Amino acid sequence: MRVDLRRLRPAERFTALGGVVLLTALFLPWYAPAVAKVELERGVFSIGRSVPDAAEKLGLNQQVVPTFTAWQQLELLDLLLVLVALAALGLAVLVIAQRSPAPVAVGEVLLTTLATVAAFAVLYRIVDQPGDDRALDVRYAAWLGFLATAAIARGAWRALRDEGVDRTVEPSVVDHT
Repeated sequence: MRVDLRRLRPAERFTALGGVVLLTALFLPWYAPAVAKVELERGVFSIGRSVPDAAEKLGLNQQVVPTFTAWQQLELLDLLLVLVALAALGLAVLVIAQRSPAPVAVGEVLLTTLATVAAFAVLYRIVDQPGDDRALDVRYAAWLGFLATAAIARGAWRALRDEGVDRTVEPSVVDHT
């Protein structure tokens, strides 16, 4: 089997890049506590702002602020996101390895569907955080995860649309006469 990276079209490269970004985003902070409770001499003092703002206002060390990754907060959605990310990377491998377009087209259809469902599920978890909505703030990685999942869906859909393009002939060699 001969590996030819030129077989990857821009849409499939975009999809694979989305898979790498999504896998990375799963390990970054998706949520942080929204309410800081600081114990003072007279009891518990609550500030209705985010923890970093409260810590800064009270002169506390901001490095002790807990954050939660997708692995810690998303029960089954994290497994779906890993599946989508690995499928995005697997699509690139399939395109490089396959001579026939049929398995690639099936993979693109499945990935488009799976990534679209996952993107809506991530968006739902951004709007409606796990547990009490007032208890958690959404962090940058949740948005990065949503954008990566949407990019995977878009890239797989675009690759499916371009499926009729011949992967074996260089565009500069094609005779348009």
